[in-house]
Amino acid sequence: FEHAPYRIRHADGRLLWIYDYTVVLRDGEGKATHFYGYIMDISARVATDEQLHRQLELVDKLGAPILQVWDGVLAVTLIGLLDDARAARVTETLLARVASSKTHDAIIDLTSVEVIDTATAHHLGKMIRALGLLGCRAVVSGMSPEVAQILVSLDVDFGALRIHRTLAAALRAVIARGQ
Repeated sequence: FEHAPYRIRHADGRLLWIYDYTVVLRDGEGKATHFYGYIMDISARVATDEQLHRQLELVDKLGAPILQVWDGVLAVTLIGLLDDARAARVTETLLARVASSKTHDAIIDLTSVEVIDTATAHHLGKMIRALGLLGCRAVVSGMSPEVAQILVSLDVDFGALRIHRTLAAALRAVIARGQ
């Protein structure tokens, strides 16, 4: 029998995470004659897994901070690998911020994006269209040559989109247009 990890209280009062595996040997009539197996204290592994989970959540949050950089202007800086699941979370958070504020421009900074796949490229296009439906103009900054080549090869249409080389240039353009 293999059991899911469970907690027990040690004689000294500590709570331990335990994993156990048991084998039952039976005689010809099916009666249990022997039990053997092992019990492992996996408390350290569980603590490490929980710490890793917290760190991954933090990286996810820090990997796409949404900042108000000017009146009515939000900027989201995407960092690292942008996969479909992460793009969906960023989109949901960004759209919620735009809907709950008087945001008229959203700068999507791709400076630190290393790789973008087909699904993510289409998700980025959907994010940009959704921003438009909320009355918010999307501006993209910091697109690397690699990401640009991927988007071109995927035939993603960014014809009407304003793209700037740097976040600073995008912010200057947005502010200048607003005055």
